[in-house]
Amino acid sequence: MNSPRALFEFTPTDFAPMESHLEKWRFDADVLPHVRLLGATKGRAIHTVLADYVSDRMYALSERYFADVVEEFDASRDEAEVASWLRSHDADVGQDVLVSHGSRGVYVVTWGLFCAHWSGFCMPASDDVVISPVSEAWILMYYHEDVFFWGRPIRKVGE
Repeated sequence: MNSPRALFEFTPTDFAPMESHLEKWRFDADVLPHVRLLGATKGRAIHTVLADYVSDRMYALSERYFADVVEEFDASRDEAEVASWLRSHDADVGQDVLVSHGSRGVYVVTWGLFCAHWSGFCMPASDDVVISPVSEAWILMYYHEDVFFWGRPIRKVGE
């Protein structure tokens, strides 16, 4: 389950320029160069896969893929406390993760960058976001009511 599907492997031509992206305002100037935006076609295909991990009710992870305990965490806490909780789930801060905002775009960033700047990717009252390493070993969902859900799927989407 830990080897990435072909769709989650990237070449330089899979990325679009962030300079013209409408959502670039989310990121500080020092963060923006480290946020890679996938092109529309690849981004839509990846979002379709990641969105399937979300429950049909849209505010939890899907029972089809998560038989074990799914952790829920209140993201309205102090930003540093949230970042610490995120890092506690995977120590590999250098690994790439996919951050899917659906029609707004799919980003590729390191886990460490996401943990340190999660509030730029996940804003209450507006964002529903699915985050996953390219291996899909775990799935993190941010629900717009300021809640994170984290779990390890029992199988990948499509298996």
